[in-house]
Amino acid sequence: MKKYNIIILTNGDFSINILNFLIKKYNIKGIITNKYLFKKKNKIFKFINKYKINYLYDKYINNKKIILNFFIKNKPDILICISFKYIKKYIYKYTKYGTINIHPSLLPKYIGPNPIRYSILNNDKYTGISIININSNIDKGNILIQKKIKISKKDNYNTLFNKLSYYSIYPLKKILYNIFNNIKINIIKINKNNYINTKKIYHKDGKIN
Repeated sequence: MKKYNIIILTNGDFSINILNFLIKKYNIKGIITNKYLFKKKNKIFKFINKYKINYLYDKYINNKKIILNFFIKNKPDILICISFKYIKKYIYKYTKYGTINIHPSLLPKYIGPNPIRYSILNNDKYTGISIININSNIDKGNILIQKKIKISKKDNYNTLFNKLSYYSIYPLKKILYNIFNNIKINIIKINKNNYINTKKIYHKDGKIN
């Protein structure tokens, strides 16, 4: 069976469970990430060094020549975004199978940078994982699959973060199988007027219960 080539675009530890799953089944040919994470020697840094994976700093994400050279060298079949910034069309359209994004909420809740915190602040009973096609609108691509996850009364940001990171493996495993085996994917239809935006949360926005 062919082992497909994947490039990951990620800027946070949310991706580590996903990376550990993917490395067993696919060829992770490259990772595009933030150079400041390397200074902290975080989990992504350790993963890259352990498996000797090619990497590129995300500061080059708008340098078309460097990005395309990285792709030509590593020959990705698909790109997977996890906690990453906006990318341009020539990037997400580059590969045969396109680009998918793993988003930690049940879209149309919540698009933007802080879906996990908003789920907690709004006392939601459920959240989940949405895997979508990347398009020109942030977090508004076609929804390929979702997994619903109950929020426990004991959950805080860290526990919910870890729970979503772990359970994201299951829908990803299924959707990659369908993509690579040309199995029809039934797009999840939603009312696109119901998107709920999130924003960055700063210390001044904090509240005490």
